Amino acid sequence: MPDSDPKAEGVSGSDFFDHADVFAKYFESRPSAASPVETMEMPAVWDAIGDVTGLRILDLGCGGGEIGFELLRRGAKAYVGVDGSAAMVERAVGQLDRSRASVTRANLATYMPPIGAFDLVVSLRVLHYVENLADVLGRARRALVPGGRLIYTHEHPVITSFEAREPGATRTSWTVDHYFQPGARRVIFLGRPVVKYHRTMEEHLDAVRDADLRFARLRECPPVRALFQDDVAEYERRRRIPLFVLIEAHNSN
Repeated sequence: MPDSDPKAEGVSGSDFFDHADVFAKYFESRPSAASPVETMEMPAVWDAIGDVTGLRILDLGCGGGEIGFELLRRGAKAYVGVDGSAAMVERAVGQLDRSRASVTRANLATYMPPIGAFDLVVSLRVLHYVENLADVLGRARRALVPGGRLIYTHEHPVITSFEAREPGATRTSWTVDHYFQPGARRVIFLGRPVVKYHRTMEEHLDAVRDADLRFARLRECPPVRALFQDDVAEYERRRRIPLFVLIEAHNSN
């Protein structure tokens, strides 16, 4: 499996973004219509999150703190970001209001959040770097108050199954292969190898159940036409294949 060999070497997600070249490429500016994060994932995320006024929020894999900044701007009471990358933590600390926000460097595979301290837990495009999804979700549930919500996004299983990206080129075809073979995939992302974990949609829902969460909704983040402005061709290209899955679950305990 080219670029998807589970036995091949690759950097773990928690260390990946501390490479200076990766960090720089990740934050390169580009038109919003060229970013599926802005035109597909984030519209679904904000719709699912809804009103955050007065909420205490935990962000697992906070990156540079961009969503934390926006959550606070929208009225969140408190925000805690956690990330395994020292560079990301430094960036997040530099742009967040320290009177309402804190950022911790920790590996999500072992991080233990305080019990019952949050109304909402979010995790965006991070959990595909984590091997044991149910374990992380279980600790997230314990961090929630009764009735609290968890919202996470993950690369879609049709993407994590097989990496068909052509380096430096716009992808025009996708391959789904080894779909029912869960586990590690070595992929090339931002010019470097990194290990991501493939899991089927069924395994996502099993992980939610095993974490003792109550499943609420699954979304596949279709592209939003208005965000592409006059770029009809790019909009039509993005309609061809799902890139993200968003799952919302509640702590019913």
